[in-house]
Amino acid sequence: MDDIEKIKYEGMLGALRHAIHSEQQKLNVVFDDTVRQASYYRLGIAITEAENILANMRKLLVALNELDPPHK
Repeated sequence: MDDIEKIKYEGMLGALRHAIHSEQQKLNVVFDDTVRQASYYRLGIAITEAENILANMRKLLVALNELDPPHK
């Protein structure tokens, strides 16, 4: 692999890892503020958002696995 191809490859890996990390951070906060006064508040919305985040993470992981197969 020549230098330019290696730079592109590393850039793509870095971008995918960064995107996965970003989705993980979103997942960490999606359930914040879903309970108020012992009642669930916007929990259904949070679950839907979490499902969307997980679907995005799965797509990113598939792309990462295509570039760097050891990530499973």
